[in-house]
Amino acid sequence: MNSKTISYYLKKEETSAGMIYKEEQQNIVEVFHENTKQSHTMRPMLDRSIFNHLYNPAQIFSDSRNNKNYFLKPEITLPEARPVDMSFENVSLKRESCRAFNSAPLSDQELSDLLSSLRVTRYHIPDLNKKAQLTFRTYASAGGLYPVEIYVLRPDHTHTEWKAYHYAPKTHNLTMINSCIKQAKVIESLQDHKEYSKDCGAIIFLTGVLKRSLDKYGALGYRFSLIEAGGILQQLGLASAGMGLGTLAWGGAYDNEICEFLKIDEVDETFLTSFIVGHK
Repeated sequence: MNSKTISYYLKKEETSAGMIYKEEQQNIVEVFHENTKQSHTMRPMLDRSIFNHLYNPAQIFSDSRNNKNYFLKPEITLPEARPVDMSFENVSLKRESCRAFNSAPLSDQELSDLLSSLRVTRYHIPDLNKKAQLTFRTYASAGGLYPVEIYVLRPDHTHTEWKAYHYAPKTHNLTMINSCIKQAKVIESLQDHKEYSKDCGAIIFLTGVLKRSLDKYGALGYRFSLIEAGGILQQLGLASAGMGLGTLAWGGAYDNEICEFLKIDEVDETFLTSFIVGHK
């Protein structure tokens, strides 16, 4: 579906452009939701697809390799993460949205502590394919397919230059994928909300390689991908609260600009949401 410019709505007659826009957005959501509903009619097709992912050795091996790899890119090996010394109840009570940060970027140690809340926690070798190593993380993912990828944007100490990294939950490493992003581009990508980015410690972007989930669950896999992204935000929010950091889960961002500096194509992999974190 092609995006519509403001001129499209201004040419409409009989009602305001704003009302037409809202009605069209409602229609888009209704069409999407209708086409992701489960039914008795489609159940055999879904069962066949799920059976393939559960019992086909080749598919099991393919699913076990559901992660991005960057070759010949600089890597940061994060230090060993420190545990959060706080009860779950107290962490939950401390979690809140923060819209003002001081200007200190997060250190490698702080990023390690934070991203550890998303890392791989256990492994499994399936009986049907001993060459496959299935990994499981701290958050739920439908079918263990992990369609959501995790990126970190880090500022320098002046917040004028930023670098983009890809986070690997399996190795707990960061791989640098873009070494020169201007502050103006970061501010623009967050819909010009300078106050949220100019002093934060880092920004985490979540993207979706949706085919990983769609191949098994059909259109329902899109819902599962968004649910997974929500689970990741919750993990990050709780971990940040336990570390005494301020956070803001932020959905208001320009997809095209973010995909550009993350160097993803917006088709096979697309932007989902973002998470701003920093010292209070």
